[in-house]
Amino acid sequence: MVIPLYQSEIAPKDMRGRLVSVQQLAIAFGICTSYWVGYGFIDIDSSLSWRLPLGIPLIVALIYAIGILMMPRSPRYLVHKHMDHQALKSLAFIRGDGSLCHPDVLMEYVEIKQSIRFEETYGSKHYGRLFRKGWENNRKRLLLGMAVQIFQQLTGANSLFLYAPQIFQALGIRGRHSTLLANGISGTINFVFSIPPIFIIDRWGRRPTLVIGSIFCCLCTIVMAIVGAVTGLTDHIRAIYAMDPNPNTPRNVDFITIPGSSDSNGSIAFLVVMYLFIACFALTWGPAGWIFPTELYSQDVRAQALGLTTAANWLFNYGVSQITPIMYVNIRWKTFATYAVLCAVIAFVVYRYFPETKGKSLEEIDLIFSGNFNYYDLNVHHPQTAAAALDVLDRAHARHSHPLEPAVVEGLFADLSTPPVTGSIATPVAHSIAQTFSHSIKISHQESDTPIPLQPIQSASPPLSVKSSPA
Repeated sequence: MVIPLYQSEIAPKDMRGRLVSVQQLAIAFGICTSYWVGYGFIDIDSSLSWRLPLGIPLIVALIYAIGILMMPRSPRYLVHKHMDHQALKSLAFIRGDGSLCHPDVLMEYVEIKQSIRFEETYGSKHYGRLFRKGWENNRKRLLLGMAVQIFQQLTGANSLFLYAPQIFQALGIRGRHSTLLANGISGTINFVFSIPPIFIIDRWGRRPTLVIGSIFCCLCTIVMAIVGAVTGLTDHIRAIYAMDPNPNTPRNVDFITIPGSSDSNGSIAFLVVMYLFIACFALTWGPAGWIFPTELYSQDVRAQALGLTTAANWLFNYGVSQITPIMYVNIRWKTFATYAVLCAVIAFVVYRYFPETKGKSLEEIDLIFSGNFNYYDLNVHHPQTAAAALDVLDRAHARHSHPLEPAVVEGLFADLSTPPVTGSIATPVAHSIAQTFSHSIKISHQESDTPIPLQPIQSASPPLSVKSSPA
């Protein structure tokens, strides 16, 4: 939970998907490495065969613990804690040249400051705000975040990852070496296909990635269901229970045994489609399932909301791990048919109800949920200046505050039917914002108390018009 949250808060909006995808790549690398380490130690005839694979991650954890001390703190967190000077220094460090006077750094700081200041002024302070609609639409955001994490599990990926060795046995892959080798190949495929999303996720967008991934996972599970039904590969599945002296009291499930099939062509087809499913999942739902929830929430509820969405992910992860063996035993090939239906439903729900967050800052996404925009529209962008952002937020709050005055509400949003122009921040607007906040933002150099002048941004683009709310 903390890693994607941190990545989303420090990443530039045009690279946020790429950077958060690195987390899934790291997870896939860890899974792949663990498979091959297990394969490499299989022939050791002592306790070292399991002690060493468990001890190796301690080295990685130590490197991680040392490295995290060198990482900058989140500027949004620091502003939220009223540590403005540290926030600006952190933002300047993250954005590259370390200059506190860089206009891009100052403008992003002002945008973050304005958004958080508005939340502190108008937002509720208690946990229950997550479950209420209100003008912030927190309940809808929470449902979307939990849905994408639940859907990631309901694609059926873990039904293959967790029980891959037993499935390989069903396909006629015999012996520990062969089974673990096939398992290592699946981990390698997962890792290799987790690399392309780093370069394409910010081009494709979140919604198209999730929809396309659901469709391809659906097609793969349909083929696996057909192959299993026609060849009988899934008809041999049975569970072995370790029983108490009382045979009517099952103590625990030991493992799933799937005897091999004589249909070699069916086994090869099933194996190929299974690997194709893993590749499709790694390209789409693997990274996007973690990217999307981190982008939905405002600063003051982001940690709590991500805690709930991550809990939903692990809860359904546990559910899938427990129910899949039962499904294999009782409905056999229909297990994959069930996941195919779920993937089809997921594709429809994502297409119909999920907003596109590609290329938008976290503050802009916050505005889209809070304002009167059709947030499914991929072309909707807010004016990317702090002054225009505050103007839209104030009007959204005014709309919520005047439920009995429709004329006032219509007037507030009369000019929002057409998506505003998105572009570089023009010099007059930037200069106006700089003049507005220069008296209140007193930021000193590291060795000096001299206030840093806020310089206007030079831009060749036409000015953005910022309309004030009607009286």
